[in-house]
Amino acid sequence: MLFVEALGSLAVLSEAMLGLPQLLQNFQNRSTRGMSVKMVLLWMAGDVFKTTYFVINESPAQFWVCGTVQILLDVAILLQVLYYDLDTRAKLG
Repeated sequence: MLFVEALGSLAVLSEAMLGLPQLLQNFQNRSTRGMSVKMVLLWMAGDVFKTTYFVINESPAQFWVCGTVQILLDVAILLQVLYYDLDTRAKLG
C-alpha cells in the first residue's frame, strides 16, 4: 500500500513539474520569444479546472497540492511573458 501511494504521489508530482523546464529556459534566456502564450493559457485553464475538481470531490491532498503547484508555475511563466516581452510592457504602459 505504501509503495502504491508513493508511486501515485511521484506521478502527480512529476506532472506538476511539466512547466518547470519552460520557466527555467525563459529565465536563462531572459526571453519568452518563441514560446506559445496560448499554450500556457490552455495549460493554466486545464490546471484550474482539474484542481477545482479535485477540491470539490475532496480528492487526496497530493492531487490538489500538485494542481496548485501547476497553477503557480503557469502564473510564473505568464509573469515572465509580461516581464521579458518589451512589446507587451509597452502596450501596458
